Amino acid sequence: MDSDHSLVLLGGTLVDVRTGDTTPDAVLEIEGNRISHVGRRNDFTPPPDARVVDTSGAWLIPGLVDMHVHLPFQAPQSGLLPLYLAHGVTTVRDTGGSLTELALLRQASDAGDVLAPRVFFVGPLLDGLPPLWPNHT
Repeated sequence: MDSDHSLVLLGGTLVDVRTGDTTPDAVLEIEGNRISHVGRRNDFTPPPDARVVDTSGAWLIPGLVDMHVHLPFQAPQSGLLPLYLAHGVTTVRDTGGSLTELALLRQASDAGDVLAPRVFFVGPLLDGLPPLWPNHT
């Protein structure tokens, strides 16, 4: 998204996950990578240069986090990463994989070279003797 213009999501039902309350016909404005306004549609006028997306009939929820994934080697080529985003998963935590591959993936994602959710990882895959995954450390 062009960082000089805001993105306005207009008309969806906003879910407050802390309280369980919903706000129908809501507006959510995003400037850069930050939410700058949340409220009711009637109380907000989008900036003239904003990109406005009609979200009527949709739910507006926070990004989902998958806390237990094992990203495949060559994850950027697998086609998996954009699927996470398409289904609302904005962050993943890999619980065991190749530290080198995961570090390179996170670096490419942070640089904007790869369309991917935010990637966290905890360490190499723990395995036994004999290893079931000998090439995945």
